[in-house]
Amino acid sequence: MTRTAEGLVCFHYFTSRQPPRVVGCPFLTALHLACAFGHPEVVTLLAEKKCQMNFGDNRNRTALMKAVQCQEEECATILLKHGADPHVKDFRSNTALHYAARGQNTAIAEQLLQHQADMEATNEFDFTPLLVAVRKNRQKMVEFLLERHANIHAVDKWKRTALILAVKDTSSNTVRLLLQEGVDVFARDCIGWTAEDHGFNRGLKALTCKPGTNDSRSVSADGLFDVDTKVKCSFVKLTFLL
Repeated sequence: MTRTAEGLVCFHYFTSRQPPRVVGCPFLTALHLACAFGHPEVVTLLAEKKCQMNFGDNRNRTALMKAVQCQEEECATILLKHGADPHVKDFRSNTALHYAARGQNTAIAEQLLQHQADMEATNEFDFTPLLVAVRKNRQKMVEFLLERHANIHAVDKWKRTALILAVKDTSSNTVRLLLQEGVDVFARDCIGWTAEDHGFNRGLKALTCKPGTNDSRSVSADGLFDVDTKVKCSFVKLTFLL
């Protein structure tokens, strides 16, 4: 066991069965950190000791959300097996599946769905996980969610469909995929624009652009923190854990 893991275990043994709070990080628990830093052995220990699974930090993010955000699949699996609730929402009403949709790890998303995660849950901006995946240009995740019958006609707070978001912010591959799945090309957003209108506004023609073009952008309008979820967690990542 590493020094970090040993330290997290100590937090448990010097506390009750309430989630052990971390010194200097009053809104984090040992379970949050064990998930963020990828210590499944510590997650297992705390879970078996009946530590509260669904305790939220200052943004109401649970340990499960932290494991998903950091793409710690084994930690997420342990939490789900021990009763972590995938329906809990953070302070912007995102669920763990919303966090999963920002990445390309479909195995984590599959685990969440197997534990009855709501594929049509909406955050405060009415983004479903599918809309998040489209907005972040996660084509693999978009394909995964569509294969599991995510609602392709869902719209966000501004009445934007997946196709409108794809035309505005992502690559032509996602646009083609959505068109193949039968998305409504005539749907209009809150200002009355269709996907084609947005396409022309970006200098595109008839919802097309050069193959391979990737115009993904770092945005926060999906209600999630703009963090590179592919990078493995380290102590440096305390800057976004807080």
